[in-house]
Amino acid sequence: MDDQLANVFRGYIELGIQERKEFREMISEFEGADYSKKKEAREIFNKSLGPLMNDVCKCCGK
Repeated sequence: MDDQLANVFRGYIELGIQERKEFREMISEFEGADYSKKKEAREIFNKSLGPLMNDVCKCCGK
């Protein structure tokens, strides 16, 4: 398992049961979407969920 995948999995196992369910649903929706919807989702998440200068990532510590 590479480091990036390990970090995602580490974050996943820290979620509660309901959060895990929501995450799996989000992944399923994303995988079933067409290219334009995936591109739009990537852009939105990159803008809204990017790292903050004063915050440390809970998953990887960066």
